[in-house]
Amino acid sequence: AKYPLKRKQWLSPNAKVDDETKAFIASQSDTGPKPDYVFGPGPLSMGYYHILTRNAYKILYVRLTKEQPPVACCCFASKDSHTAYDEWYEVKTICYNRSIASIPDDAQARDDAITIARGEALAHYHEQQNFQLVVMAVT
Repeated sequence: AKYPLKRKQWLSPNAKVDDETKAFIASQSDTGPKPDYVFGPGPLSMGYYHILTRNAYKILYVRLTKEQPPVACCCFASKDSHTAYDEWYEVKTICYNRSIASIPDDAQARDDAITIARGEALAHYHEQQNFQLVVMAVT
């Protein structure tokens, strides 16, 4: 999908992209690339999920996480390896943001990701504070 993505709602895998195009094509095996589709597991089983479904980005994020390019020391790595890693990281971040976004809008996706990160950080902070209170009470 083009960047930045800005639509009002995600397509359901059960929906149609247009009058003739389904958002999900069932397939137990990857039969090769299909334009605007991503092959992988999802709520409707294995198959091709259209890139206007959130499921496509969940599949892509998992795939990208497993395919991280090699990382070398910043002092000895070539400029090409730094560029490859930076590009991979940017695409992975976009896929993550889209995979958790409430709507298919990259600005909203970024905000949703920040909200989730803040919530996790706050939960960790409170857990540590509670642990310290217990330790202080026991000692």
